[in-house]
Amino acid sequence: MVGTTHHPHDVTISRESSTTSQDQQ
Repeated sequence: MVGTTHHPHDVTISRESSTTSQDQQ
């Protein structure tokens, strides 16, 4: 799990997910 968090790709996905959540609101 730690390795996945260290991946830069995971950060991009997490950031995009936050934007989508705000858009839905």
